[in-house]
Amino acid sequence: MEVQIAAEQSRTRELLWPTIAVLIGSFISILNITIVNIVIPEIMASLGTGVDKVKWIITVYMLSQAVLMPMVGWLGRVVGNRNLYILSLGLFSIGAVLCGLSWNIDSLIAFRIVQGIGGGVVYPLSLAILISIFPENKRGMAVAMWMLSANVGSAIGPTLGGFLTESLNWRLAFYAIVPAAVLAMIMTSILFPKEEKQPVGKFDVAGFITLTVFVSALLIALSKGQTEGWGSDYILRLLMIFAAAFTIFLIVELRKPDPLIEIRLAGDRYFAAALIINFLVGIGLYGTNFLIPIYLQNILDYPIMKAGIAMIPGAAIAVPCTYFGGWLTDRSSIKIPLFLGLFIWALFTYVFGLLDVRVSFMAVTMIMLLRGIGLGISAPPMMAGALVNLPQEKTRMASGILSLNLTLGGMFGIAILGTMLEKRQFVHFVSSAKYHDPSSYATMLALGSIQRYFQSIGHMGYEAKGMAIMVLSTIVSKEALVSAFQDSFFLITVAFALAFIPSVFMSGKKLV
Repeated sequence: MEVQIAAEQSRTRELLWPTIAVLIGSFISILNITIVNIVIPEIMASLGTGVDKVKWIITVYMLSQAVLMPMVGWLGRVVGNRNLYILSLGLFSIGAVLCGLSWNIDSLIAFRIVQGIGGGVVYPLSLAILISIFPENKRGMAVAMWMLSANVGSAIGPTLGGFLTESLNWRLAFYAIVPAAVLAMIMTSILFPKEEKQPVGKFDVAGFITLTVFVSALLIALSKGQTEGWGSDYILRLLMIFAAAFTIFLIVELRKPDPLIEIRLAGDRYFAAALIINFLVGIGLYGTNFLIPIYLQNILDYPIMKAGIAMIPGAAIAVPCTYFGGWLTDRSSIKIPLFLGLFIWALFTYVFGLLDVRVSFMAVTMIMLLRGIGLGISAPPMMAGALVNLPQEKTRMASGILSLNLTLGGMFGIAILGTMLEKRQFVHFVSSAKYHDPSSYATMLALGSIQRYFQSIGHMGYEAKGMAIMVLSTIVSKEALVSAFQDSFFLITVAFALAFIPSVFMSGKKLV
């Protein structure tokens, strides 16, 4: 027994530095997303562009990632995990440097495609490598560490981005990740042995083309639906292209002996259940990451740095909770930490939706902290449970599919919530306006009080009256926006609640 324990401890020490090399990749891939999102206003001002154009900085990056993620399985067979990880980190770094050197918005968008191609491989491949070097009874802990590094990147991103925006230069948001990427490349080249070449089938050209077409059409439709109008000819054509390409893709992949993506993996009930959970969690995860910074800055009037600081506790607590979730996943039924984490996450997402402008900074950080507990506990069983029945050689492809699925869920969530926020604000504004009829006593009293204030600071009567009406309209509009946010957080809570249904079909066995 003592010999076995000593052997396990020795194996753990051997895995320490290779694990760190791999975790750097997942860390910087998430850090890059969160840090760039927060510096977009500065990019707009520096490059003289508008919201419609600057959105493509995010869209093309996610699009490049989404197309490359499912290809990790085939690419890994061609060059091996070690070489693919080094190459993708190198491309990711080159793209980052070029983004920092960009001279206009078009060049920045082009270079983000390069960066997204590298990032689309780094994120899922880092998980596949971790699972390949850890024994099967430690899969939960391997996934926990992978999620932990991503959570740290998510936590640091907004604060670091806010600091760079306010104190230095937005270009450093791209340069900042390069040293870490280079370090990971050096460590990987030293610590990981060269792999033997694996038999590689012919590249699935038809699968790649149809995958690129349907993913591109869907993501562009989701990102442009709100501005173009969901019923517009442009969006409807994109959705028709998506439906046709997706159908052809399924037919092609099911007939191929060596497909780009093994659709038959969904025949495993645990993997199929995890795909549904992943999509719903993607809606909630990306949706809250989209809504909360806007809520903190536009409703609670927090500056960028304060908003970033408010989000730190939730991401920070997710670190030990992810470790705990991985430990619990390895030693109990996968369903226990999954149910527990999803419940806590859903509960405090709903509580966040009950907030209004009177909430204190301490209350906001506490709710963010409690949400982070749920995120940390649920992540390891969700990912480990997806792979529990799959053979080792399928985990690389499965990781790519899961990452793509999470991204698609996130894009779907952002698109739906963005539209919902706008429409529900209008509905609530109209509803509130009925109670602020200019002839009503309460409205006249409020307008009179505001008007007298403006008169007291030197404005003429007619001028003060116009300003009073404008102030009252702003108050009603903000109340309507608060109500719209509450509706949006309730929708996210529903997505988390729906994730409980496929969770019932996840594995009930212990990994240890």
